[in-house]
Amino acid sequence: MNLETDAQFTEYRAWVTGEPIVVQAIPLILMIFLENKISRHYILGSSHKLMTHALTVMLMANFIVAYQRPAAPEEMTKEYLEQQLEHAQLMALIGNVIWITVIGFCIASTVYFKIMLGKTWDNASVRCGFFIAKAAILTAGNVGPLLYFCMLLQWYNIALVINHRRDSIPGKSFPIQVFLAWFTMQQYFLRSNHRDRIDSVNYGKVCPGQIDCGMMMHWTLVFFEILAPYIIGLSLLPLIVKARVQHAYAHLKQHDESESPAQ
Repeated sequence: MNLETDAQFTEYRAWVTGEPIVVQAIPLILMIFLENKISRHYILGSSHKLMTHALTVMLMANFIVAYQRPAAPEEMTKEYLEQQLEHAQLMALIGNVIWITVIGFCIASTVYFKIMLGKTWDNASVRCGFFIAKAAILTAGNVGPLLYFCMLLQWYNIALVINHRRDSIPGKSFPIQVFLAWFTMQQYFLRSNHRDRIDSVNYGKVCPGQIDCGMMMHWTLVFFEILAPYIIGLSLLPLIVKARVQHAYAHLKQHDESESPAQ
């Protein structure tokens, strides 16, 4: 069901989503500060911080190049088509580098922290969740930075609220944790312009540079773009649920407040 909104609000929303500074530049800059805060809070280490920052810088470069698209002339010319193709190829190159980096960081973090250092699968899942969010920003298009910055900020603050309260009975608030996690994933599924109908699927818009990337890769990216809020949410779920279960008996024993719930 689509609800009509006030005309002034609709106009304001169109202005916000049409301003690259608002939907891309500012969210990516703020994401650097948010990543620093989360890395310190959950003791994820400087290596994780540097990897997330590297992906953020790559995304900044991607969106800067995106807005240097050749201006369309009044009459279509061969030179314009060549410039447009070169621009799309550059966008595709940057997008492919980001995807390769995300996959490489996920594999490296899992191998190093889980296999070599013996951390938990929850720890590896949380680290990969932040990397996957950067890939989701890339496939979501112009509104990606604002959308997934808000999702990470909301997820982090929900985790803070849940992990600072005390249950009268350990685990009593578990249904609330699950509901908040599900609600956030569903919220950002809908906020990424998805609906329960086929015309909301972004066919032909998910390949880097919007250049044909092959049928298998195209459909893989289509399903990833649709499911990205759920994939990110499930990857970061230990920040909410596991942390709450781990600290359920915190009022019965002395607990080190500096311990990371993600460990």
